[in-house]
Amino acid sequence: MVLSLMRAQVADPAYDVSLIALNEGRLVREAIAEGIVVHLLPERELNAWQLVLRLRRVLTSLRSQLLHTHRYKENFFSCLVAPGLGIRPVVTLHGYGPSSFTPAGIQTFVRDSISFRLARRARTQFVAVSRDLQRLYRPKDDECITIPNGVATSAGSPRHRENRDQRLVIGWVGRLVPVKSVGTLLEALTHMGADRGQPTVLLVGDGPERAALTEHAKRLGIQTRVQFTGYVEDLSPFLARMDVFALPSLHEGAPIALLEAMAAGVPVVAAKVGGVPEMIGDSGAACLVDGHDPVVWARAIEGILADRAATDEMVKRARAGLFPSAFQSTRCTPGTANCITRSSHVEPLGGTHPCNRRLRNRPFLCERSL
Repeated sequence: MVLSLMRAQVADPAYDVSLIALNEGRLVREAIAEGIVVHLLPERELNAWQLVLRLRRVLTSLRSQLLHTHRYKENFFSCLVAPGLGIRPVVTLHGYGPSSFTPAGIQTFVRDSISFRLARRARTQFVAVSRDLQRLYRPKDDECITIPNGVATSAGSPRHRENRDQRLVIGWVGRLVPVKSVGTLLEALTHMGADRGQPTVLLVGDGPERAALTEHAKRLGIQTRVQFTGYVEDLSPFLARMDVFALPSLHEGAPIALLEAMAAGVPVVAAKVGGVPEMIGDSGAACLVDGHDPVVWARAIEGILADRAATDEMVKRARAGLFPSAFQSTRCTPGTANCITRSSHVEPLGGTHPCNRRLRNRPFLCERSL
């Protein structure tokens, strides 16, 4: 999504675009290949104070007018540094970590509260990927616009697994963190009937919960039926192996993984949380599950695996009904670009930086590497 936005704005003569990255990765390599200027601030080598100073130096040299960020840490540094340079921050809200009376839950609540208040003081323009996120964060109406995520889709027909003699594969894609509730999926696997031929779970991604989930699979006695891939850059071969994609998260904004699965022709079972219901609506493009009872999840997944005709119809509805209208990246990117353009005409907290007056109609857009 970030690269799609940068591509659109590089092609627009109204923009000078640079990427500020805190680590090397796929986005950096692809941006360089596209001819986009990249400034690397290696977060592993810099403490917070050094990072602030380096960021300030880069933004000053770029004579930036806008700074667009996507995640908590980058949002925090943007709203801390940008106003003093006369730069307008633009923050995209992608998700919301439900708070709880646990150390991690309390930390998330405090972190998000500080970050959001700092952003408000910096006169930040917010972009929420779902109306649910806009409701949860509660920015003022003139501070926020809702623009859903989008993914690229091919014109080809949905994929079909060629070898139906193989074990059925239940797939998941994302970062292994508590809010994703991957444990629900592992427990659901233990409740699936023998007539399903002992399906396997394919977990594509990495994160701090991997070790705990590995131990959980061992305790459940299903370790031989669970595969952890670790971080991967190309999802295509993994999506092609999946018979069903499951997303049992506690909260989601507008999950890219769900959109990528539907775009690839994989039937989806997802938790009825966050922005997911507003994405699917009454289209019948996915099976939505209330709650996180493993038995209920097992039955929902079994239903998808058992009724191939209904599943094929669900896939057709997803590709024909959702992507041409709402979640095609070529439709979502212009909305974000227009929002950013409007933001360039609003005076930031610190006033207009002298060097920005010469670039009023040629704003920089600085993105963070994912």
